[in-house]
Amino acid sequence: MITLTTDFGADSPYIAAMKAAIFERLPQAIVLDLTHSIAPQNIRQGALVWHDFTQTFPPESVHVCVIDPEVGGNRRLVAARCRNQFFVCPDNGVLTLFLQEYTVIEAVELNKPQFWRSTVSATFHGRDVMSPIAAAIADGVPLDKLGTKIAVSREHTSILSTNQPLVQIPFSAPIFSHRFWRLEVLYIDPFGNLLLNVAADKLIDTVKSQLSRSSKLRLTTTAGVFFDAKYVATYCHQLPGNVVLLEGSGGRWEIAIVNGNAAQTLGIAEGDAVTVECFD
Repeated sequence: MITLTTDFGADSPYIAAMKAAIFERLPQAIVLDLTHSIAPQNIRQGALVWHDFTQTFPPESVHVCVIDPEVGGNRRLVAARCRNQFFVCPDNGVLTLFLQEYTVIEAVELNKPQFWRSTVSATFHGRDVMSPIAAAIADGVPLDKLGTKIAVSREHTSILSTNQPLVQIPFSAPIFSHRFWRLEVLYIDPFGNLLLNVAADKLIDTVKSQLSRSSKLRLTTTAGVFFDAKYVATYCHQLPGNVVLLEGSGGRWEIAIVNGNAAQTLGIAEGDAVTVECFD
């Protein structure tokens, strides 16, 4: 199984071109579109979506991410094995959340042209390099045959190569105090729900206790606008139009409006901070 994540747009002919390059090498491949609606050149958004929404795929799945504003430049192309899956991408930060959370088992720089298409465009490495590489991995070719190994530092769960670590981009951590939490909106999904920089399974006990005691939450946006909200298990626990905080399907906290669009109604964009105040 091979998945594709790009910023091409859902109706782009470039998607079909990538699939053709995969089938050229591996006609029996199962190719799924994770999303092609990442905002153009938005590496940070792509990193979040790629990390969160590949978790439920079966072992040995191969995931390709083509968000590549520096295509044709000096950035590397890499492949990595992590949590029993494979990831193929430009070395521009889309692997950041994997590097922060998991031990990457193996990684290579993709510098063996014999595994690429015979003709390589300077502006479409997604088709001519990454797609045939994904097909090769799905066909059982070991990573160390596809490029030069990159040493893995298990102590720091990061990847290091000679004089050049893999690129990571900034992701802020949530700040929790006794009554106030400062969070960041990392991604806005198609429903307008605001996915935050909080993984529910990483919450400390004091925050869980605050949530269980809180009768009301107050959300304050970067612009100083505030809204009352409730922490709920699912959307149907509040009436339409109410603001809620809940754990989304990917295990990440999100702010939503029941049967509404939180991003539009609250005037919040990706990268904005949201302060949450708890009331007992």
